[in-house]
Amino acid sequence: MIMAKRGWEVVANDLSMLLFGIQDAVLMAENMVIAAESLAWGVVSWGIPLTGRNASRNNTSFPNGLPAGELVMGYPAEEFPPRPRYPLEFTLFEDRYPELTDGMIEEAVRVMDEGYLAQDYYRKQKAKIKLEMERKETFSYEDYSWTEHISRKWGQWLRDPKELLDQMEKCGFTIKTKE
Repeated sequence: MIMAKRGWEVVANDLSMLLFGIQDAVLMAENMVIAAESLAWGVVSWGIPLTGRNASRNNTSFPNGLPAGELVMGYPAEEFPPRPRYPLEFTLFEDRYPELTDGMIEEAVRVMDEGYLAQDYYRKQKAKIKLEMERKETFSYEDYSWTEHISRKWGQWLRDPKELLDQMEKCGFTIKTKE
């Protein structure tokens, strides 16, 4: 609308506009989280708002556009410990990405799994992802942790980009893929 007032028309492609928008949204969300935590608020970030698993857009009056994420903020009913994080050498690099060794990966997995199990994180939230594939359930809350959780999420969900592309198109972005 601003460009139209100056006699301009948007010709930039949707993918470029989307990437710039996501970058801006991520930076803004980071600042919002830091500000909220400085006020002793709790913050929950909900994953991908466009999927059927979290299609909040249907319940809002957003203008045409793409919600890059969702933050829920408020005073927490209980005090949660900080969630486990990867070892620093696994996530902080200078000048280039390192070759991740088996030992580095095993240490990162150990830190994450032991940390989440020590907090009883998934049991408390009843957050075990159901197996959607022809796999036999072998985990209980005694050993279900971050590694299994993330494996189930990225090993089962969003296999076909069509659902996400359809939702993006409803938000005004048309991204074409090779057929």
